[in-house]
Amino acid sequence: MRLHTGLLLLALAVTAQAQPGLYKWVDESGRVQYSDHPPIQPPRSGTAELSHQGMVRQPAETPEARKAREAAAAARKAEEERLRLEARQDKVLLESYRTEADLRRERERQIGTVQSGINALQLRREALARRLADYERDAAGFRRQNKAVPPALDTNRRIAAQEQRDLDQQLMQRQQEAVQLRSRMEADLARYRQLRPQPSVSP
Repeated sequence: MRLHTGLLLLALAVTAQAQPGLYKWVDESGRVQYSDHPPIQPPRSGTAELSHQGMVRQPAETPEARKAREAAAAARKAEEERLRLEARQDKVLLESYRTEADLRRERERQIGTVQSGINALQLRREALARRLADYERDAAGFRRQNKAVPPALDTNRRIAAQEQRDLDQQLMQRQQEAVQLRSRMEADLARYRQLRPQPSVSP
């Protein structure tokens, strides 16, 4: 009989512990509220969790503590995402290139493609600069003769000047792209060496 009574008391204790407790908080009006569910909107004063006996299970979290906890959780999540992305990039790097030479060759090819575009833009700009100089010279000749610059010449000059500005912008973007590709190549090579060390050569 004592055994059954002990088991019954143990079951009741476990059941009581498993039941949810109460939540206590102070609302915006300064009134103390109790509920078996936490408030939908977390109050500024925080929410304390109580047992059915009124004992504090978990003290109210201050706004500062909540912000710190949320910031730590966000930082932890960001770090986990960074590690996942890094692992995915490492996998692609190793699967795409059998050797460091393969990787270097591919990156040099990409840089060469961008450099070819830069060279083509530079040639276009040089030709455009010569054409714009011709327009400026012709316009100056009319002004020396106290004549109005013909509208067609003035239009061509303004169009050429705008094209030159556009080409300068494209050149700057392509040059930045080449620099970024070069930096990426060096970073990829360094990472590749870490992931796949080269065998040491015996003397």
